[in-house]
Parts: sequence; structure tokens; C-alpha cells
Amino acid sequence: MRRIVLLAILAFHAALAASYALADPITYYVTLHETLGNTEEGTGSFTIPYAPTDYKVIYSPLLGNLTSMNFMIGGDSFSLGNSSYGSASALFINQALVGFGYSGGTLDHSVNLTLGPIYYEFQDLPKGLNSQGYMTASTDPPSTPAPEPASIFFLLTGMAIMVVLLRRGTVTSSL
Repeated sequence: MRRIVLLAILAFHAALAASYALADPITYYVTLHETLGNTEEGTGSFTIPYAPTDYKVIYSPLLGNLTSMNFMIGGDSFSLGNSSYGSASALFINQALVGFGYSGGTLDHSVNLTLGPIYYEFQDLPKGLNSQGYMTASTDPPSTPAPEPASIFFLLTGMAIMVVLLRRGTVTSSL
């Protein structure tokens, strides 16, 4: 009987591991919006190996389920590699991202992202930069702005005028 229970538990864990192995990683793109300080907004991302399925799920490098986290603000880069003792995490409740945390950098360059209310603090002492603000996250990659049709029209019109003026200049100089 004991052997059957152990085999059942082993089969359950093997099936669970296989389902996570087949799952696609999910990347969240983060924007840091400054509300106080002298630093422009920052950007970043973090990747989890599978979508949360339980009511409450914590992803962390210490748990082995937070695979990457990168941020850039004030010209400084932060990643899992320079986090303080692996202090990075993402919290999901009812399959929704409710917070993520990160603490890292050096004594002179640091960023703290709080777990819970989506809030951040940044400081770069040598450059005299600092900011505080809120963060937003989305699974949609940031889009690059496309020029509006009027801009394209003005660009082409300007180029056509330049061609006409250059041709007239060439005709005038040959006379």
C-alpha cells in the first residue's frame, strides 16, 4: 500500500512538472513613472516560466521560478545579477499581478521596488539623481510610435519642394 501511495505521489509530481515544462514563459513589461524627483521614467521587464494557477503565487529566484528581471532608470541598469541576496519577487493573487519587489545595485546606485502597492524608489548619488513614483506592468511589449499620416505628407511635400528647387538651381546655373 505504501508503495502505491508513493508511486501515485511521484506520478502526480511528474505530471505537474511536465505541464510546467510545456508552458510558455510570460514576460511583463514595466514602466516606472516618476511623481517626485529629477529622473525621467524608467523601463524594465521580468519573466516568469508559467502563468499562475493558484490563488496566491510568489515568483522568486530563490524559489527558482523567476527567470529574469531587468530595469533601466537614470542611465543605470539593474538585474537579477545585482539584486541584494536574490531579493526579487513577483506576487500574483487570483492570477493577477498585484506587486513585485526588487532591491539591488550598489551603495551609490540603488533601486527599490516594493512588493505590494506598485511603488518604486531610485537613487544615484554620484549623478545626484533620485525619484519616486508608481509602476505599471503589461504583458504587451512596448510599441514604437508610428508617424501620423500628416507627418509623412509634410515630409514628402518638403522633399518634393527641395527637388524642384535643386532642379531650378541647376538649370539657372547652366545658363
